[in-house]
Amino acid sequence: AESIIAGLPANWYGARLRLLLGLGLHAAARIDEILKLNWGDIRWDESDHGLITLDGKGGKERNIALTGWLGDELARYKRDWAPDAKGFANAPIFLGRKKHRLAHKAVYSAMARFDLKSRYGLHPHLLRHVALSELVRGNVPLHDIKAYAGHKSITTTEIYLHSVAADTRKAAQVLTARPRAPHVLPAGPPYAAAKPATPHHRTPGPHRDPRPGPH
Repeated sequence: AESIIAGLPANWYGARLRLLLGLGLHAAARIDEILKLNWGDIRWDESDHGLITLDGKGGKERNIALTGWLGDELARYKRDWAPDAKGFANAPIFLGRKKHRLAHKAVYSAMARFDLKSRYGLHPHLLRHVALSELVRGNVPLHDIKAYAGHKSITTTEIYLHSVAADTRKAAQVLTARPRAPHVLPAGPPYAAAKPATPHHRTPGPHRDPRPGPH
């Protein structure tokens, strides 16, 4: 997914879609949360690369630390494509051609334009799933993943745990079913056939008569 997103064109259309999909992959953000983002939701001076505030389900907000890639991509997009948004905290990050907040339909239209779903099977929620699954593989505590994902119940988060476990079982099955070549030891030392052992013969000593008394 990372390489597919990186391959989008550098124009406004491609840069907008790359950033939008990157928020799913690097912040595990839902598409609704992404489209509600304003420039005021980015705090560049906090954490290593900044923080982003996502407005989740039920109006429940959560703060997510930006990855290096995401922080750089946001700064580049703002510089190149949204310079007029400076100082306007309520200015939407993602706009359509008519300068209105981008709609869901426009996102899927843009993805169709680049054949992302039909060719690669990519869609916004899949990228969120990839991000959360990577956290599970990285042994991040489940309660931390729950907070990161904005899940209401830990049961929802456990779905990703089961999904990763299923992936590992499938990998184990593939490896188990893999044909194995017979193990052949190389000829020559130290694997050369050992010489048969030479029987050990005791040298007979003088004959002793076990009978008591003089012989």
